[in-house]
Amino acid sequence: MEHEHNTSHSSSADKQPFSTPVAIVIAGALIAGSLLYALGYAPNHLAKSAPVDTTAEQKQLKDITPVTDADHIRGDIKNAELVMVEYSDLQCPYCSQFHPVIKKLSSEYGSKVAWVYRQFPLSQIHPQALPAALASECVASAKGNEAFWRFIDGTFVNQQQIGIALFKKLAAQEGISGPTLDACLAKQDTAKIEAQYNEAVAAGGQGTPFTVIVDKKGKTVGTFPGAYQYEQAKAQIDALLAAK
Repeated sequence: MEHEHNTSHSSSADKQPFSTPVAIVIAGALIAGSLLYALGYAPNHLAKSAPVDTTAEQKQLKDITPVTDADHIRGDIKNAELVMVEYSDLQCPYCSQFHPVIKKLSSEYGSKVAWVYRQFPLSQIHPQALPAALASECVASAKGNEAFWRFIDGTFVNQQQIGIALFKKLAAQEGISGPTLDACLAKQDTAKIEAQYNEAVAAGGQGTPFTVIVDKKGKTVGTFPGAYQYEQAKAQIDALLAAK
């Protein structure tokens, strides 16, 4: 989980829209874990401590909003035995590290495992997280699901340059002009993003990335609560598939 702590960002271009109590909960969790992440220990610790056999814990896992065609989907959602629903932040460095891991998983399992991306921007510590989320949704609205995925792939690959110039460059590659993107961003339509943010917290997410694994019936059967390494993530997916 991403636990950098910085609440000093107050740019008018990045007003924190999530004024509900869950934002306070997240902020508290961020403070508690900040030293671990400052020292660089947390990602590996999380990966190593996460059990592959989570049967006992699954009883306490909370279900999330069912996946629909309105989601950002990679894979065969209709036939997948498992769906990895990732709640992520486009400015989070651990999300950037985890992105190729979950991308590889969704590719190598073929129709057995699908991948859904949902927004979880920690704007308290990442000033470009919300603008990036908004820009990705603008691209999706204008050019569809595949354009959305190319946009977030490009954002993670170029995360050190994250900002409006990068958003416009990636949008232009999808045939979206700068003025068109500006007009969409100016609407500040955060309803969908806020709903997904709150949902992630309600499901137990205390930082990013946070991935919920659901079965065909939409039942939560596992989680990746952090930037898992490939081996740990694959082991859990294999165990869940074998249990079916």
